[in-house]
Amino acid sequence: MGWFGLPWWFMDEYKSGIVIEVERKIKIPQIPSFDEIEQRLSEQIDQSMVNIRQEMNAEIGRSNDIMNRRIKLVEDRLAKSMSNASPAPAQTYDLTPIQKAITQIQAEQRSITLHLGQLESKVSSPRQTVANTDQTKIDGLNREIDNLKRVLTNLSQDLTSLKVERSKSNSQISQLTQENSELKQQVARQNQQIAIQDQRISRLEQLLSSLGNQNVATSPKPTFKIVSPIQKPIEKSTEKSIEKPIEKPWITSFEISEPRKPVAFFRGDAITIENELSRSIQDLDSLITYVKQSQITDPARQSFIKNLGWCLDALSKLYDKFNFQKYDLDELSEEITNRFFKIIGENLLDNIMIGIYRGGKNSVGYEQFLQKLNQYLSNCGIYTHEILPGEMVEGDLLDDIDPPISKKTSIKSDDGKVGEVELLPYFMTYEDSDGDLDSFQHRGRIIILKYGE
Repeated sequence: MGWFGLPWWFMDEYKSGIVIEVERKIKIPQIPSFDEIEQRLSEQIDQSMVNIRQEMNAEIGRSNDIMNRRIKLVEDRLAKSMSNASPAPAQTYDLTPIQKAITQIQAEQRSITLHLGQLESKVSSPRQTVANTDQTKIDGLNREIDNLKRVLTNLSQDLTSLKVERSKSNSQISQLTQENSELKQQVARQNQQIAIQDQRISRLEQLLSSLGNQNVATSPKPTFKIVSPIQKPIEKSTEKSIEKPIEKPWITSFEISEPRKPVAFFRGDAITIENELSRSIQDLDSLITYVKQSQITDPARQSFIKNLGWCLDALSKLYDKFNFQKYDLDELSEEITNRFFKIIGENLLDNIMIGIYRGGKNSVGYEQFLQKLNQYLSNCGIYTHEILPGEMVEGDLLDDIDPPISKKTSIKSDDGKVGEVELLPYFMTYEDSDGDLDSFQHRGRIIILKYGE
């Protein structure tokens, strides 16, 4: 028997029934997946918590009713026992067993409450499990994202390397293409020079033939004398005429050869071009110092110094005012070469070169000054095309000269030939916007022979 006449098995079944009933009420269905039941699971857990609390309150209420009935039963029995017993003054009853029973009942209530708290913990644990599972999944995704980022970084580095390699390849291809273009231009110029040399040889042959015909036409008829066998005719004049070399025209001293591998004088970046212009100004200043100390007599020397000074001032002003950073690299070479060559043409070529030519080779100091001036122009990338007296004025020659001045000739075969060259055509190479070589031209000046005018 248990408390107050109740069997122990009644209490065990009573507690087991509560546990079974509570566990049945909070049975959680199997979770199919996170995406499908996350919201539904939260709602079910909340509803289960409400149901459990209601069940707990109902069970506690029923337990209290049972306990109250048992206490009432005990009190009734005590009252009945006291009414049947004989009265005795100041009789004292031992209530210790009753207090123990009440204490035990309270302990049972606390045990039931503790058990219900454990059940509530079991209900809340699935929510935490779901949260932990979500965090695990998120951590896994973060790791995959980190791995993908590393792969992307490696691919970006590989792509950068490939771009660098492609840029190097394109640069090499561009360089080879440019070298190929330069070689083609060099071959074309060499062919042109060969053709010019052939024309020159032909003109010299014609000139020699013409001189020979003139000598035959103007020489007196030979007179024959009877001489003794020992005596031989003296032909000193003939021997001297044969041995005497043909003197080159004065204009050939003005020739400046074109470089074998043509390059633009002003090329590269803005700083390099600016330095080249500065160097050309310094070299021109040194040339002025040379003329001041030369043997050229006045007033020719002062005229040369004055023209050189004008050229120096113009180039210095160009250096000070030209905005090298304004132009793109593919435009800079053409722009600065055009302005530089125009200043050189107006001051050195049109004035000084023609003055040296008209002064003549025999003028004191002129030939040495011409050599210095030619060296300065050559250092600046300037060169000439050859024109010789006696050459027919036709073809490409017409493109290199200003409209010629006519001079009358009495020799019909000289009609249309170059009578005199005052100024050779000058050229200066530059790089165009495509990186190809081209040149600016300063036209030459000649006198053409005209028969019958």
